[in-house]
Amino acid sequence: MEKYIGVKIVKAKPMMLIEAEELLQRKIKSGNEEGYLVEYEDGYQSWSPKEALEKAYHKFGSDKNTVTQDD
Repeated sequence: MEKYIGVKIVKAKPMMLIEAEELLQRKIKSGNEEGYLVEYEDGYQSWSPKEALEKAYHKFGSDKNTVTQDD
C-alpha cells in the first residue's frame, strides 16, 4: 500500500468529556477525561481525547509553524 497524508482544519476547545456529553446530548464513553470539543468545517461536532487531538493537530500561531515527518 502507498502512504497518504490528509490535512483538515478544525476548531477545538478544551473540554472535559462529561461537559462534551452534556453539550452534544449524547453518551461518548465512560469516565471523565481531558479532551477537546471539535468542530469540523461542515459543522459536525465531536469530542476527542486530549492526547489524540494534540498528536494529530497543531494550533495556528504556535511557535512551531511547520509540519515534519515526526508530526
